Amino acid sequence: MATLMDPALRDIEAKIDGGVPLSLEDGLVLFRTRDVHNLGRIATKQKRRKSGDQVFYVHNRYMNTTNVCYADCKFCSFAVGERSKDKVRMPVEQILEKAVETGINFNQIHIVGGHDPKQLSLDFWVPLMQEFKRRLPHAQLSFFTAAEIEYLARRHRLSREETVKALADAGLDNVNGGGAEVFSERFRREVCPGKIDGDGWLEIHEILHRSGVSSNATMLYGTIETLEERLEHLIALRESQDRSPGYNAFIPLAFHPDGNKLDYCGRTTGLDDLRMFAVARLMLHNFDHIKAYWMIQGLKVCQLALHFGADDMDGTHGESDEERIYHAAGTESGQYVDAKVFRTLIEEAGFTPVRRNTTYDEFAVDWEPPVEYPVDVKGRRIAAEPAPQWWGNGAYPVGRALEAARALLAQKPRALRSGRIVYTNDLPIYTAFDRDAVLYPGRLEAAVPAELNRKLLAGELDLSPVSSFFYAQHDDQLALLPDICIAARTQVLSVVLLSDVPPALLAGRPVHVTKESASGRALLGLLLRRRYGVEPVFVEHDDPLTAFLNEDVPALVIGDRAIDAREEARASDVYDLGTLWNEWTGEEMVYAVWAVRRDALEQRREDVAACVEALRKSLAWGLTHKDDVIAAAEQQQPRGPGFYQVYYDTLKFHFDERAQRGLARFYDELGEAGMLDAVPAVTPEDLRVAR
Repeated sequence: MATLMDPALRDIEAKIDGGVPLSLEDGLVLFRTRDVHNLGRIATKQKRRKSGDQVFYVHNRYMNTTNVCYADCKFCSFAVGERSKDKVRMPVEQILEKAVETGINFNQIHIVGGHDPKQLSLDFWVPLMQEFKRRLPHAQLSFFTAAEIEYLARRHRLSREETVKALADAGLDNVNGGGAEVFSERFRREVCPGKIDGDGWLEIHEILHRSGVSSNATMLYGTIETLEERLEHLIALRESQDRSPGYNAFIPLAFHPDGNKLDYCGRTTGLDDLRMFAVARLMLHNFDHIKAYWMIQGLKVCQLALHFGADDMDGTHGESDEERIYHAAGTESGQYVDAKVFRTLIEEAGFTPVRRNTTYDEFAVDWEPPVEYPVDVKGRRIAAEPAPQWWGNGAYPVGRALEAARALLAQKPRALRSGRIVYTNDLPIYTAFDRDAVLYPGRLEAAVPAELNRKLLAGELDLSPVSSFFYAQHDDQLALLPDICIAARTQVLSVVLLSDVPPALLAGRPVHVTKESASGRALLGLLLRRRYGVEPVFVEHDDPLTAFLNEDVPALVIGDRAIDAREEARASDVYDLGTLWNEWTGEEMVYAVWAVRRDALEQRREDVAACVEALRKSLAWGLTHKDDVIAAAEQQQPRGPGFYQVYYDTLKFHFDERAQRGLARFYDELGEAGMLDAVPAVTPEDLRVAR
């Protein structure tokens, strides 16, 4: 047999026997060799080093709790929209009831969903996980993907660490590993641009592992990826395992073409599948387990995969379980396989079947959950009680490991707290973050401008958009950030004076304003004093627009209410402050700048630079994806057809030389009018300079 062996495989086998990790070039040899017999033999030998003759399976409850998803992946046949007749979204009680409708003799609850804004929230999942731990503490919870965790973090404006901590505290034991697809930037750009990138996926899994939560890893193969991209994916996974151990198993996911945008790729062949198992086993020297998921490749191929490096066939599903993702894409496997069938298939292949849980603690074939559980409501061990037989090594991922992880996380610097404006005027800058097209390396918090101003000065935020007037008042405490602003060349639409008489005739008449309107109030006061020779009289009012419409009291209105005013008031009564400023000075008007507290800049300069770089990237995305930005604006505040196209064309977001010149003129005029104690320099921080 040795004389028939591919010589290149002989060299690779020697490297494996010597404990040398394989290179990408070695992986290409494995994928391309015709010596499939020896490929399987070498993979099986490596498998035996890890798990001997054992092959694992799990008693499992599997649920797809929603199929609503807006990630828009081209390979997906599962996702539907909110209005689809095929929509499935289970409420909490239905999920809890379905978990136990065929009994409680299982060791894992495996739930997969989608980017469903009505279900994927901590408010939904944290109480549900705690209830699972209370009712079924013997079952480990294998929920979510890194893509879903990123969605949760963005939705709740939390850091990844904070989101993982919330899930771990609630009882999460394992993350399923989906969403990895192929890490290649080219692949993700073409196939799943709306999903977290490869680096982000790896980072979240490493945070999970440091937080006491294990995970699996996957790869979708059989579409447009190259062999090199497959291998780069595997190498990235093993490097991640070295950095932050915690992956239980790698699961190759064969593409199924029915009903999706990549149907032209067709199905993988049995030989494709077997090569994938073998290459994964040999490339991933630091992964203990390679799983052949019977629902994807089918029972027969998965049985044969046990001689190509696989040592796990996943597990039984309850008789009433309904897997939807691969069945929507055309898998021919059924929904349910009895544990006896698994044991027979494994024994026929020459191996020993072993029942496991998510983290590969071993159980007797006839094990059943104990009548009483020595755990608290979150599934944590009660110290006075002995560990029951089903606890494996006596440690539980939600116990001491989590406490150690909390201590580790406490030593790490928190994510920078960043503000954003609640109005639609900032959406060209922030929609990319909301759509997961760009990652923001901090925690975002939305508020009206005046509240952002207050929080930044109070230390509740580290950096934020602030009114340009507020920055001038506090430049001793704040540093001006580069590149981003909200300005207008002429009209601005969202900062208006409502008056039944021209501004020059407002002497002695009060003007209603809100607390939100710091820069707008300063600009109007400046125009009245310097351009029209009128001393302004400002009176705070909760709703200046309504007061004007009902009582004809002049009003300063900003933000979305100013846009409402253009629709509700007479056109002759609406004075756009951007137009008034430009007519007087010929300059652009800057309404909001991005600023950082000087102490935060001093302590976290690199992190501040990363946030500004993310803002640049997000703005660049917004300016090239105007339809997405307009759709987000319409969802937040519906307007008439074509309005937002005009609105965003009037605004300017680059803090360039001309915008800086206009801001400097504004500050000079404020100084001349006695409205500033000192005129600040308009000098944005150069974040490229290390200090």
